[in-house]
Formats: sequence, C-alpha cells, structure tokens
Amino acid sequence: MPRPVLSLQDGVLQGNTYNVPAGTTGHVGMCYDASSGATFAYANWSHVGGSGFSWFSYPQITYGVNAWDGTYSTYTNQTPDWTLPQTVGSVAQGNVWFSTTYSLRAPPTEDVDGYDLSLDDFFTATLPPVFEVGPFVEVEIFLAHNISYPFSYAPWSTPTLVNASITLEPWDIGWWCHGPGNSTNANVSFDFSLGGQSTHGLPAGTVGVNLSAVLTEVERLMPSVSCWTGPTNDFASFHLDEANLGSEDGARGGSSFTYNWTVSQYCIHLVPGAPTLSGLECDPSLSTSGSRDPSGATGVELIAVPRG
Repeated sequence: MPRPVLSLQDGVLQGNTYNVPAGTTGHVGMCYDASSGATFAYANWSHVGGSGFSWFSYPQITYGVNAWDGTYSTYTNQTPDWTLPQTVGSVAQGNVWFSTTYSLRAPPTEDVDGYDLSLDDFFTATLPPVFEVGPFVEVEIFLAHNISYPFSYAPWSTPTLVNASITLEPWDIGWWCHGPGNSTNANVSFDFSLGGQSTHGLPAGTVGVNLSAVLTEVERLMPSVSCWTGPTNDFASFHLDEANLGSEDGARGGSSFTYNWTVSQYCIHLVPGAPTLSGLECDPSLSTSGSRDPSGATGVELIAVPRG
C-alpha cells in the first residue's frame, strides 16, 4: 500500500493504509492548513473487501520514528524540548502530558464494528527498534471510540483535562496479545478508553492525558498479563519510539462507511508539579504537533488509495 508522508517541522503526516482487506475500494486522505496548523483527515470506503472483520488504515500525525514507512532507526523532525527515543522509566517519572483539541465525525455504528481516534504509542526493547518480530508493546489512548474488548479489561481513573476542567475521569484498560501463536515473541497491546468501553468517549473537544500516569499503570499491570512472553518486570527499560495521533477503522467485509476528523491543536507538555489549565493548553501560536513551518507545503493533500 502507498504510505505518502508530509514532513512537518515537528513530526510528519502519513496517510497510512495498513492492513486494508483485498478488494477494498475507496480512499483515505489528510490535509494540513499551514495558516491555522489544523490537520484534517478523512476516509471514504465504498466497499470493504473480504468477508471477515479487520482493523485497518490509520491516517496519523507521527512523532518519533516513522516505523510504518520503514524508517525504523531515524528519528526525524523533532523539537529539542522533547525528543525520542526515551525509556519508559524516564517518561513515567517526568510528568509528561499530551493535549489535543479535535472533532470527529464518526462513521455510523451500524456500518462499522469499531473505530477510534487515539494516541497510539509503540515501545521496543532494543534500538534500533524492531516492530515486526517483537516483542514490542503498544499503548493506545482512545479519546473517541466504538470498541469492545475481547479479552481482559479493568476500570481505571486518573485526573484528565476535559474541555475547561481537570477532573478524575473514568477509563477502561483492555489488554491483548498478538504475534506468532500469541506465544513466541508475542506482542501486547494496552487500550485505554476515555469514559469506559460502554461509552463513545468524547466526540469533540479538548482532552489532556497524563502519559506518565498511563505508563506507570502499564508497568503495574505488565506482570499479570499472562499472554505476554516479553520481560514482565523490565518494561521501564523499554524505549518509547513513536507517538501517533490518528484513527483506525474496524469493519466487516461488504460494508461501506465514511468519517472525518480535525485536529486543531496537539502538543506535549513537561509539567512541573500539579497540572493547571493554563499549563496544559497548547500554545495558540504553535500549529499542529508544534509544527510552525510545514517544510514549504501549504494546502497539500495526501491520498493513499488501497490496491489490495
């Protein structure tokens, strides 16, 4: 599948059409507005191929390595204030938050079995990172979602910025393993869902999440995840390689659906002490993902058409 990339000063945009079922027709695209710093992404799937269920496509704003474009060891377009890779232990101790202001026009739930708008982070035990072999750890933070956990999940709560207040918000954490036989070199994914899996999260607004608290909770849970064959007590030494803000489609063969989302602000904060509203708001003078100049690209639209 083509995965075109638009480089920003901090991060890249990628129209990532991974895992699209054969026979699928339609397209996914991304646009960047240099004057406002907003990113617009959309999908228009006229027919999903195959007969089973698939998670596929993830148009995204990528920070760190661009693993899904094959650049496993090159960390590009980073702000000097916060660079990757970093160890989990360093991030967990650093009181790192991310904030984003967004809106999602979700696909009709009768046409899909799942969707999300999420921050999707990847962690590996080695540098250069190895993703396809493993073991690696994925942590997804679902802001808007329609999901159900097929495996283990548990409730959790943490102070969260939601629009104009920082309050203790409910989340659900699901975890599941994947890889060869779900055993040898199995990889594990942790999914954090704002509001719990029985809700759809927040379809539009501003959300700020304490990434350090999320990783601390993953560290606590890791020893009890029986399907994980990686190091259960050494997650703190894993490396955070990339952070992706984007959306994923979950649908069955024969369906069709459309959706779009806009991210008007997206930023990462190193918070000294207790978080405050002003401390978690993105600087309005900065554009999406901290990118002030998109490498000469204005009004560029990236289209990735599946050729399965």
